[in-house]
Amino acid sequence: MMNHRQTHLTVLLTCLLGGSIAAFVPPPPPVSNHGTIDRGLAAGNFFDEIGKIFNGSGNNDPEDEGKKTSNNILDAEILRGGAIDENTFRLFEIPAKSMKPGGLRLFLSLHLMGQQNTPNKGSWKALQMEDGAAIDMVFHDESGSLAIRFFDDKIAVDRLGKAPSLQYLIQESVILQGFLDELSAICFEGDVEEGNRLLVMDEPGDWIERARATTSFS
Repeated sequence: MMNHRQTHLTVLLTCLLGGSIAAFVPPPPPVSNHGTIDRGLAAGNFFDEIGKIFNGSGNNDPEDEGKKTSNNILDAEILRGGAIDENTFRLFEIPAKSMKPGGLRLFLSLHLMGQQNTPNKGSWKALQMEDGAAIDMVFHDESGSLAIRFFDDKIAVDRLGKAPSLQYLIQESVILQGFLDELSAICFEGDVEEGNRLLVMDEPGDWIERARATTSFS
């Protein structure tokens, strides 16, 4: 069976899309060399295929390299210990060896949507940018927000806001630790071959633990 994260996200996706999800029929679950169904791989393929519906493609396609556009200021050189400008501070980056952008964005979007009422109803509002290149999490007091950026070779997480409140900073840490748990599951859980994972981190492969150290509130 799917693990609890995948089951929760699948149910949420069904609620969001209503009857339209019935039009998508995933391929038969992959079978391992031992003749058993690989559930981790099946779930990864499910989100990758759904992601293709929303984004047109689930893999980096060499033929599309010339069509990709930069994110301009969002990918600017980071100065002064993480500050991009007076309103934007880069908290961390997860460099990618490979990723399946459509499935990865969808999986993480659904996870963040499920966190909007953490710790209380209406604490956060999840917004996805029209081009699909970013997901914003806006805190209810509007003193700050999180922006998860998807680049060709990395995921970057920025804090937006000149003077975020203490309550925002506490809850930001909670949201980010859960986000990093999801990334860790995507990268490491299950008996899934590297080429079938939604995200494979670049070397040395400890970027998630580095990010945890920078996002723990104390």
